[in-house]
This record gives sequence, structure tokens and C-alpha cells, in this order.
Amino acid sequence: MRNRPFRHLVSRDLIWMCLVLLGLLLLAVPFLTSGPDVWLEIDWIDGRKLFSIDDAYRYFAAKNAFRVPTIFLWNYVMPLALLFDAIVAALSFDNLLVMRLSHAVVGILTLVVIARASLRSGCHPILAAASVLIVGLMPLYVVISSSFYAEGLFGLLLAVAFLLLIEERNTLLAIIVGLLPLVRPEGGIYCLLFLIYFGLRRDAKLGALVALPSLIYLVVFLLHSGDGISFLGWRLELRNILSPTLGQQSGPGFSLDRLLNPLWCGLALGSLLIRRYRKWWPILLGPWVLVGIQALTITRGMQDFELRYLFSVIPVFGIAWALPIHYLFQAESKLRFHQSLITFLTAAIFLTTLAGHMLQSEWLRQLYDQLGSSEHSLAKGQDIERDPGQGLKRFNPKPLRAFAGRVDAYVGTHKDVQTIFVANPIPLYFLDFLENGPHIETVLIPHNANITANSDGYFFGFSLTTLSYRYFKFVPPDSAQPASAMLILNDSGYSPFTHLTFGEKTSPDISLAHGKKGIAANIQSGSMQAFAVAYSSRDSVQWSFPDP
Repeated sequence: MRNRPFRHLVSRDLIWMCLVLLGLLLLAVPFLTSGPDVWLEIDWIDGRKLFSIDDAYRYFAAKNAFRVPTIFLWNYVMPLALLFDAIVAALSFDNLLVMRLSHAVVGILTLVVIARASLRSGCHPILAAASVLIVGLMPLYVVISSSFYAEGLFGLLLAVAFLLLIEERNTLLAIIVGLLPLVRPEGGIYCLLFLIYFGLRRDAKLGALVALPSLIYLVVFLLHSGDGISFLGWRLELRNILSPTLGQQSGPGFSLDRLLNPLWCGLALGSLLIRRYRKWWPILLGPWVLVGIQALTITRGMQDFELRYLFSVIPVFGIAWALPIHYLFQAESKLRFHQSLITFLTAAIFLTTLAGHMLQSEWLRQLYDQLGSSEHSLAKGQDIERDPGQGLKRFNPKPLRAFAGRVDAYVGTHKDVQTIFVANPIPLYFLDFLENGPHIETVLIPHNANITANSDGYFFGFSLTTLSYRYFKFVPPDSAQPASAMLILNDSGYSPFTHLTFGEKTSPDISLAHGKKGIAANIQSGSMQAFAVAYSSRDSVQWSFPDP
């Protein structure tokens, strides 16, 4: 009896202590990566920089969603995720730091739901705390929880759905599951599984609640798009361009084991084999259907592998892995397992899973390699040489912020600029020209400029205003008329876009740059340049990629 208060402190309070510490970690990331002075590049996960083109596009789309409402029909971001970000953007006056903090709060809430679901499933509080630590310390989870990717919000709703399934609150469960496809496309997997689930229970009302949101969105989209193929048309076209040049990035560097730790995932899969947990099969089976679909599309060359595509398995596995362990603790007398053996194996799985997940972070791997090489050199009595290119990189946003302000001011005074081409995504974190000029067409260029060598100078551009793609080519402007468009790009070296060569250093002024194929007005600052340009466009081009 004397030990009960102590055990209660060690168990329940341990969960809250873990949640508080992990919450502080998640809240710190936005300040480190999007603060006012210095941005630390800790967002390199599995060889990819997550706060880059996809993240910048989503932020720019969110803060302009109410200015250009057609963005809600852009399938690059699903409508419910876009609505969440658009509301936060409106309330925070497009503040990048505040918007990242709102996503961090979503990540914290997901951890709270994971802890509660683990407890409600019958697991011991220490197992629930271990679940929270495995998920909350995962580098992919930490970074995604501060990004504008919809995976974070999807993970929260999926964890809530798991909790509601455990608590048998089926009406609210059906509503949440029905909303999942409006956050991420893989939500359709869970809609289908729960339609089967409620169909077997002969509950048509709950089945209708699951299907209705997606059907409404589909009807609205088809009414505005005219045909269903346009929904994926721009993606398929861009994929045809990128595939010959990028190749299969998921080849030798395929690192699925850094997320799907065999022991961790094996326990999650094992929960489907235990009768008492099998009733939760729609949620427990969903991640494996997603893994199968991803494996199929990757092996067929339909997409490259990115670790974040499987982010939604994290909350499910974070809850499910502890279920077989809890079952073994309860059945130890029948199965003749000694409790200390189960405890040892659980601790080993917990620690190896944590260690494996740490390898997701590029800078943590570099730190580990540096420490290892230092110890090796010290053991041999050698001097330690540091590679200045390694380690945690820093980025100063002030020059880019000043550049964006100069572009916005230029566009505000030169009303002839009707189109802005963005060839580098990072300025999208700062550009606000749509605030006063929602009529300006924004064309995103999602590929490297060198690709134009295979298309007679034409490049792929997606219009955020018309939600359509075209092929563009910059041409010499008519001297009698001012250029009606602006191009934003990096200024270092030769640019296939403009056929001009730029130096490393630029001056913060407006000048004229002369090239063999045209004259463009420069707005220079930091490491970026904007040019007033003229262009021609066409619906299609003939690509001539060399054979690999």
C-alpha cells in the first residue's frame, strides 16, 4: 500500500512530464527554423530539405487562399488542410512563425491523443509514455509538426479516429473518417475500410457520414474543372518531365527502415493477430495498405520515395506497437513468459527504435560521424580536422526579406506587371504582392532551369490563378512596350531562363542587364534577382531527353 502513491507518480506523471518536454521541443523548432534573425537548417530529413519547394508553395497558397479563392480547388493542397492554414494566416496576418507554431500545437495535440488512446486501450501508463517518446522524438515527426505539409493535421485526425474507435463513439468516428480525404489523399484508404466496416455492421447511416464529405468535394470539383483528368493532369505532365532527369531517387538510398523499424512495426502488425484488438482492424490495417500502394507506385516509377509520404503510419504504429506487449504482460502466466524477460525485450525494442529513428536527421548523422572520427583520431594521437561544409547550417533571412519587400514595392508601382514567374521557392515565404494585386497571375516553375535545354528554351509553369499549366519561353521585349511580367530566380552563374550571366555579388538597386536575347530590368538584393521580362507561351512542347 505504501508504494501506490510512488507508482502513481512514476506512471501517470511520467506521461505528463514527457508531454511537457516534447511540447517544448516542438514549440522550439519554429523559433529555430523561422525566427526573425537566424534560421537553423535542421529540416534535412533522409537527404531531403523539407522546408523547401513543397513547404513554401503551401505557405504561399494558404496566405493567399482568401484573396484567390480558386486555390481551394488546387489538388496540390486538399481543401480542409488549406482552410486550416488560411484561417491561421488571416488571424496572424500571414506571420510565418505564428503559422509554424500553430502546426507545432497540432503535433502536441497528436501526442496527447496517442497517450490517451494507449491508456484507453488498456496499456500501462509506462507503455503509453514510451509510445509518446518514440513518436515525439522522431526527427521526421518533429520537423513535419512545424511544416505546412498536411500530414501533421492528417496524423492528428487519424489518432483521434483511433481513439474514438477504441471508445466506440461511432458517430463522431464516422464524421472524422469522412473528413480525412479532404486533408490528404490517403484518407480515401480509411474511408474505404470504414465503409466496409460499417457495411458489415449494416449501419447505413454511419456509412453515409463517411462517404458524404468526399462525394460533395468530388461533385464541386467536377463542376468547376469540367473533367476529372484535369485534377491530375498537371501532376502527370510534370512527372513526365522530371522522371528522365531525376531518375529513381529511391534506388540505393532507399531508407524505409529509418521509419519502419522492423521490431516496432512488427509489434504493430502483431496487434492484428490478437483477438481482443482485431476489432480495430480498419485503423490497424490502413497503414499497411498505404505501404503497399507506395511500394507499388515507387517500383513502377510513378513517384519518388519521400519519408514523409508514410508519415500517417506514425500515430497508428505509435499506439499499436504497445498492444502486443500489454497482452504479453497480462498473459505471462499462461504463456510461461517471465515478466523480467518481457520488460527487457520491451526496453530493447524501445531503445533500438529510438536510435534507428535518429538516423532520419541528416545533421544528427553528421554529428555522429564527426564524433566517431574524432574518437578514432584521438585514439591514434592525430590532429582533428573539421570539414567546414559539415555541421548545422545557418541561413540569414534578412536579405531575402528585404529583396521581397523591394519586389512587392516594384510591382505596386508598376501596374503593367501582370504575371510573376517564381523559379526559386524560398522568396514565397516573404512575397506579398497578391495582397494588393490579387489579379496578378502567379506562375510557379517547379523544375531546374537546365531542363530548358531539352525543350528549345521552353519551361513548365503552373498558374496558381488559373490552376492550369502551360509552357513558357522568355523573349526579347518590344522596345515600344514595357514588359508585362517578372521573373524571380537565383542570381549566381548562367541562367538558361534569361540567357544572362550573374555574379556572386549584387547591389540593392534597380538597373538594366543586357543580354544577347533581350533586356531585363533587375531588382537585386542578397542572393536573389527579379527581372522584368516578356514571354511567349504554348500548350505543349516536344521534349528531347537523351537516352540514359
